[in-house]
Amino acid sequence: MARKDFIDDGYSEEEIYSGGSKDVQGHSTNLRTTVPDPWMAAMGELISSPDWPEYKTSQHFVRDAIFHRLHWTLRQTDRKSNDRVKRLVAMSRLTAEINYRAMERETYQTLLTELRQAFRDAHADGDEMGVREMIKEVESTLDQIPQPYRSQIGDEVISWDRRL
Repeated sequence: MARKDFIDDGYSEEEIYSGGSKDVQGHSTNLRTTVPDPWMAAMGELISSPDWPEYKTSQHFVRDAIFHRLHWTLRQTDRKSNDRVKRLVAMSRLTAEINYRAMERETYQTLLTELRQAFRDAHADGDEMGVREMIKEVESTLDQIPQPYRSQIGDEVISWDRRL
């Protein structure tokens, strides 16, 4: 793979590469390090922020940081000595994307399952006001959910709204 191909191979500084901890063959290596307390506090703030849902744990954040630094460093170094590493990083980017999509799919499927159960429970308890409040809450955030999950969740909300 040519240097320019690697650098331009779909990489984006804005993209978050925090997906799975294993490559496509299921391999991984544990990495252990210590960081200053203020760094951990800052990571904790980002991880708990709704602005960065991709960072569910500090491991997601660290994998993303390592990937970005690897990409930057490889752009700065001599092409001849790094072709193999560049291929590995390119495969890692693809694996991270695949894992992220699987994690996203699982997250929204869990959300839909839990939402259905919450509607059923409130309805079974005769809590029509609770059902209406959940409908209103979900509708207010529906535009932030990507397709096809938005349609699935929206259909569930419409179904419950019609029942009331």
